[in-house]
Amino acid sequence: MSVTYINKFKRKAGKGSDVLGWLKPAMEGVKGAPGVQRAELVVDPEDPDTIVSIEVWESREAHQTFVASVNMDVPEVHATLDGPPQGTYYDPV
Repeated sequence: MSVTYINKFKRKAGKGSDVLGWLKPAMEGVKGAPGVQRAELVVDPEDPDTIVSIEVWESREAHQTFVASVNMDVPEVHATLDGPPQGTYYDPV
């Protein structure tokens, strides 16, 4: 059964282009990952410092395998965020 993973990024004021500068290419990598069915970035029009990635995977395990295969510890990236990303899995109903 597929699973949706929603990841919320809150960028520091004035760091919007920095966040999108690394997030857009990263999402291209997600789109090509085994098991991904859909991946997109959206921005909250009421709060443009909030960026959300919406990913649909064939399974939670496929997502976790992908995450384990990439380096998520990038200090220069984390310096542009106002706290760690907040990710949650959602099951279809």
